[in-house]
Amino acid sequence: MRTLKFFLSSVLILIFVSLLFQVRFSTDDLVYHSIGIGGSEYGGVYSPSAASVEVSLSCSNKTQVFVRDVEENIPIYTITVYGSDLVPMIFPHPGHYEFSLNSTETHCSIIIKPIEVGFPTENWNAHFILGSLTALSLAFLIWRDGR
Repeated sequence: MRTLKFFLSSVLILIFVSLLFQVRFSTDDLVYHSIGIGGSEYGGVYSPSAASVEVSLSCSNKTQVFVRDVEENIPIYTITVYGSDLVPMIFPHPGHYEFSLNSTETHCSIIIKPIEVGFPTENWNAHFILGSLTALSLAFLIWRDGR
């Protein structure tokens, strides 16, 4: 019985520490380098968190910019830029994202600024559900021992 209580206490502490790390993550902790792409080049960025960002695009001509999720190998955005544009975008999860152009004669400068960072809702929900179940189980075991 003590082993089970110890295990449940450890899991509860681990969930609490994980939630603390998620709450303490802010936009000041997240810095993206500027990307210069042109021709057949690709520019990439790593996002350590799911993030809502503003992407400032400045291109030499009208062009389409494609954003691809590298881990899942799926396109997430296609943006048509007429010179320069400010586009809101969401990086759905932590990971690598790639920017590319549809034209070999166009050059673009891309600046990414975080607006809101955090973790996906599913992650929060899983933490709260697992934490609640663990706390209830631990409370039940402590109550049963007291009888």
